[in-house]
Amino acid sequence: MTTEKWLTKARKYAVSYLNKYRFMTSDEVIQKVGHPGNSGIIGKVFQDDTFKSIGIIRSSRPSNRGRNLYVWTLAS
Repeated sequence: MTTEKWLTKARKYAVSYLNKYRFMTSDEVIQKVGHPGNSGIIGKVFQDDTFKSIGIIRSSRPSNRGRNLYVWTLAS
């Protein structure tokens, strides 16, 4: 899957998830959409006016070794 296709799929999922649960991190995106193969792409999911950061928590994915992740919600 191309980077643009992965980002489109991930953003659609993020909006759907946030309409239901209100808050999320990139961990939820990876869990549902899958890893894009390039970790640098993951953060680009939320680099869009659709989302806003509301905090920071530790990652629940073992491969992230507890690093900090932004918590996101819908901007409007």
